[in-house]
Amino acid sequence: MRMPRRRYQIGALLGITGLAVAIVTANAVADPTKTDGQAQADAIRDAAKSTGTVVVVDDGESVKHYGSGTTTFGKDDVPDADDQFRVASNTKMFVSTVLLQLAEEDKLDLDAPIGDYLPGLVKGEGIDETKITVRHLLQHTSGLADNLTADVIADPRLQWNPPTPEDMVKLGLRHGSKSEPGAKFSYSNTGYTILGILIEKLTGQRVGEAIDERIVKPLDLKETSYAYAGDKEMKGPHFRGYLGVPPALFEVSGHEPGIWAAAGALVSSGSDLTTFLDALLNGDLLTDPSLEQMKESFPDAHYGLGLQEAELPCGAAWGHTGHVIGYVSYSFTTGDGRSIFIGVNTSSTGLTNPAEEMSKALTSALCGEDTPPSDSVTKMISDDLDEAASQAEAVSDKKSKIYDKN
Repeated sequence: MRMPRRRYQIGALLGITGLAVAIVTANAVADPTKTDGQAQADAIRDAAKSTGTVVVVDDGESVKHYGSGTTTFGKDDVPDADDQFRVASNTKMFVSTVLLQLAEEDKLDLDAPIGDYLPGLVKGEGIDETKITVRHLLQHTSGLADNLTADVIADPRLQWNPPTPEDMVKLGLRHGSKSEPGAKFSYSNTGYTILGILIEKLTGQRVGEAIDERIVKPLDLKETSYAYAGDKEMKGPHFRGYLGVPPALFEVSGHEPGIWAAAGALVSSGSDLTTFLDALLNGDLLTDPSLEQMKESFPDAHYGLGLQEAELPCGAAWGHTGHVIGYVSYSFTTGDGRSIFIGVNTSSTGLTNPAEEMSKALTSALCGEDTPPSDSVTKMISDDLDEAASQAEAVSDKKSKIYDKN
């Protein structure tokens, strides 16, 4: 297995303070062939009204990071590429990779019904476990409803009594079937929670242990770990997550990770995710046939097997978007050594949408400085931010009930 690169060229960071919180800006000399990454990080943070933003760019020769603001409200902690972050649905890339590895080992048939492996788990009105395949779950074409609705995420009972993955599956299956398996794309975190249970069944390990053994340790991802139910504290230097806009912020770093389960419970960093994407797309984790399956998008959905496709002016990029309460992140690569991670540690309740600034940063990092972003990438990010805002608003309305007993 080819070992990934870890090369950093850190920009000079200059801090200034204002209001009641230390808001840090930074100046760095970017690669002359690229847009000024520091200016982009500052623009994203300003547009998002965020406490902190980090942009990590791997141009194939070196890794640069640009921190803007602070990781912690009230402190002068400039965001770093190695700061831990709740990376939300970026978790799905890791889950899919593990399952495709198991398929390569003949321990799993992607086109077999989930009922063959987990009989009796996937049931409900109009749901047939003999028709929903593992591939359907990986590609969000199972017809199962999403379990991470705003009311579930804002349910204080799930904070006081951390749910099991099986609990979270039941919350999705209660809605019955939305469509016939394979008929249409409909994003379902329920499906990935089921896939996490499947990994545990096939490996005899907890899902985080399987990810650790198969991905984290081989790639030396030092900041990446899986947060189980009840694991509300990140272990190393990390971004704290917030609701609102400075200075009116409410910390939500300890929102119960058991809610996300295998759909989004991973903790990682910008440096680790760019390393992971570089390794994945260069064939260090999967064979070429498996990687091609992973990249094969469902028609009009731009989504493969745990991998999103971004249509850039210079061609396709692959990765994932992610949001959980207090955290928004984007990780994409072109597969030729260029990759980017963008992290913002504030969930606005619909007051801001920095999609245009994020799209510019993503496009310039992957295509070059003078390349304008495509409308499809801007829309992809905007839609994701709108969904994040709706969830944040639901949590904001109930935050005293959710956090008072934590």
